[in-house]
Amino acid sequence: MLNHSDAGHSRGRLHRNDQSVFQVVGNTFAQFGAAAALAPEVQQVINRCEVPMLKLALKKPLVLEQESHPIRRLFNEMAKYAIGLEQGDCEDNKIYQQMLKMSESMLEDGFGEQDVPRLLSEFMALIDRDRQVTSMLEEREIEKVSAQEKVNWARTRVEEEITKRLLGKHVPEFVVEFVQRNWCMVLHIAHLRSGEGGADWIAALVILDRLIDLAQCDVSDGDWHARHDLLTQIKTRLTHISTDLAQRSLQLQQLKQALGVDRPLQPLSEAGVATISPINPAMRSRQERHPARLAEEKAVAEVKRVLVSAIKLQLPGHNIAESLRDAESLDSESQQCLRGLQKDCWIELGGDIKAHKRGKLAGIVGPSWKYVFVDHKGKLIAERDRARLALDIMQGKVTVLDNSHLFDKAIKQAITQIKGLPVAS
Repeated sequence: MLNHSDAGHSRGRLHRNDQSVFQVVGNTFAQFGAAAALAPEVQQVINRCEVPMLKLALKKPLVLEQESHPIRRLFNEMAKYAIGLEQGDCEDNKIYQQMLKMSESMLEDGFGEQDVPRLLSEFMALIDRDRQVTSMLEEREIEKVSAQEKVNWARTRVEEEITKRLLGKHVPEFVVEFVQRNWCMVLHIAHLRSGEGGADWIAALVILDRLIDLAQCDVSDGDWHARHDLLTQIKTRLTHISTDLAQRSLQLQQLKQALGVDRPLQPLSEAGVATISPINPAMRSRQERHPARLAEEKAVAEVKRVLVSAIKLQLPGHNIAESLRDAESLDSESQQCLRGLQKDCWIELGGDIKAHKRGKLAGIVGPSWKYVFVDHKGKLIAERDRARLALDIMQGKVTVLDNSHLFDKAIKQAITQIKGLPVAS
């Protein structure tokens, strides 16, 4: 418009440097909008700031070169926050309302460079207050995921230890059921409380080893005391996990039968050897007269033993061993995909959800390298294992978004596009 107005007066026409300023600012806002992929509401507010920015650049072209200038930082910070907003998120958002207010201030006739520091200060104060709130919410979400990962890891380790000890062995059926339903819980709670270095975890594994060893051996008078001592330790551990009293009594009775110690314990003599009461001659003669019955009882006892081919534990959580193996065996291409994902980096999720959703990386937790993503309010929107996230990025189901110094980058690209024209200085 300036070029074509007052054509008879050269003073009204733009010189080459002014033309370059126009092109740089125009290209900057075009690049800025394309790179940030902002919500339509935010993009409209940003576009309204193009004319005020042009006025500043015409009066002081160094604005386009000074990376530390407050106006450039203001636009960078606006984009950094706004990249997390999606269509429909803006109406009740206080920071978006502040952006709208700033754009209106910039469009006022009296707006000048001297007003920019105040706008920046007010905007950053609002951003800081918002971060204080959202950071606490993010921490809570991370704690929830971390707690679940702790439960998953405890279950994984319990399954590994029990599988290692039982798989492929012939053990009384009830012993297998007891381990899968009850003793696994003793191990699980011990792992949650103190980890694998804790005394409870180590003691529970020792008891499990003794139980499996004795369950595989024939009953002899010599190991009665060892079996009763083992049952006493098991009873104590079951008490620690608050099992039902009646259920616990029944389980201990069944364990006694499985271990063959359901008859009274013989007292120890002063020498520490169990005293064996003599067998009633009448009882001996009855046993000798009924060998078929003894053979039947032996067969029944053998039938109760089972070959353990699989372990099915009744525990909370799920096994993450496969996720761990996948995370540790990532190839170089997959690892390269994840290097750009730093804390506070934004992504866009697609694929298995109905609409694209943006999330910020709040943290990485657990042994399986679980990435936790939250929205601009600090609410959890997604969590991904390391291997799955790398695969999603390579398949285009997850897009990593750049939110760092977007306005500065847009200016540099705009200048590069017209570097054949001199920029005003």
